[in-house]
Amino acid sequence: MHGIRSKLTYSNVVATICLILLIGGGTAYAASQLGKESVGTRQLKKEAVTPTKLSQAAKATLTGPEGPKGATGSSGPQGPKGETGLAGAPGSARAWVAVAYPGKVEQSVGFTSVERIEAGVYCAHLNSSFVQGKFTALATVEGGSGNRISISDDPGGCGNGTVQVNIWEGSGALTDAGFALLVP
Repeated sequence: MHGIRSKLTYSNVVATICLILLIGGGTAYAASQLGKESVGTRQLKKEAVTPTKLSQAAKATLTGPEGPKGATGSSGPQGPKGETGLAGAPGSARAWVAVAYPGKVEQSVGFTSVERIEAGVYCAHLNSSFVQGKFTALATVEGGSGNRISISDDPGGCGNGTVQVNIWEGSGALTDAGFALLVP
């Protein structure tokens, strides 16, 4: 405490009081002389107000309410509903095969192989438990782009125990496509 008293002179005390009055009084004077809303955009330096200095209400005003969701892209009109398939208990098919273009068997039960004879003509060979003329087969073709499919369970060129599959495009020419066969 003795060290501070030795430096506590009249001139140091007066200088400190003047400094406090100058800083505090100057601010008070400036605040009293400036009118309400007297500082506007002209008085602000460029980029002086950053988002962190804004209130939440000001930020909400700047962003505005969220607009309505825009329409999603359309892939075209929906086609007509297909016919209802045959009813059956799950797992009731005796044989089935899924064939990818151009004749590759993806999965099968009861069929031993599928052979491409020519463009659009396939022979699907059943296992030996099927007797020709004693079963019915159903078929669908992939794509739905106008392709048609026909089958015969008594094919001349494919041999006994086979299903012949013919696939035509919209113009009537034979064409290759994926298909599925089912023997209920």
